[in-house]
Amino acid sequence: MIVGDGTTTFLDWELALWGDPVYDLAVHIHKMGYLPEETDALITRWQRAMPSDHTTGRRRDLAAYLTHERIKSAIVDSVRYRQLFARNGPYPYPEHQLVESLAAKLNAARPYWHIPEPNRRPHRRNGPAPPMNVGRGYRKE
Repeated sequence: MIVGDGTTTFLDWELALWGDPVYDLAVHIHKMGYLPEETDALITRWQRAMPSDHTTGRRRDLAAYLTHERIKSAIVDSVRYRQLFARNGPYPYPEHQLVESLAAKLNAARPYWHIPEPNRRPHRRNGPAPPMNVGRGYRKE
């Protein structure tokens, strides 16, 4: 924590892994899950605050680092969640939230693995299809 000039700045050294400020920015963006407009605002403010020699090649590097983080997150969390489910918890969140989270992470990494989108069945207009045995063995009296 740095306090001075009426402001307080917090440094999270846990995420300062490679010594590259662009990588630090990518990790922060990935972990925070900002909306696109929030990400754009953050990058703009970051770019203004950083010395120009720290931002050369930023666009290319940021894209590469974000790709790295998405793939790493999908792989690491696949292993982590598999271990949680194998030992039946304890779960930090309800199971359905873990499954939804992992599905989102795998889908975020999908384009970088060159895996096409799965074919999705169209939704029925009148709700879900009835079970196959509806009406069979049922006699109306």
